Amino acid sequence: MTGCPGVFPTWAVVSLILIDAWEWLPFVTIIYIAALTSLPGVGVWTAAETAQRAFGDADALSVGDYHLAKVVGWTLLGHPIDDAEMVRLLEPLRPHRYRAVRLLEVSGLARYARFGPRQAIKDLSRL
Repeated sequence: MTGCPGVFPTWAVVSLILIDAWEWLPFVTIIYIAALTSLPGVGVWTAAETAQRAFGDADALSVGDYHLAKVVGWTLLGHPIDDAEMVRLLEPLRPHRYRAVRLLEVSGLARYARFGPRQAIKDLSRL
């Protein structure tokens, strides 16, 4: 042990490697998403969902999700919107778009449209 007392050289090297890896994480995520979407049958939705879970990507917005754009539209604007409008609406939240949408979902503030068909009440007396 030379230099500063109490500082172990191996821990200094490990910390430098971790800092360097943390610095390169956005580029690794971009390369990963490009590689994943090059596979047949894997689109932007699957790549975004995987980046959210695997890398903790706070900006991986699930474009193409069946209900997400409508939920964002009903909650923030009061009417349903499509994916392109959702991306445009959430653009000011650029580094944290996934986190903002997830916060809407788990906070209880998300509004879901209730326009689905109603099922008729069945006569149970014949059973």
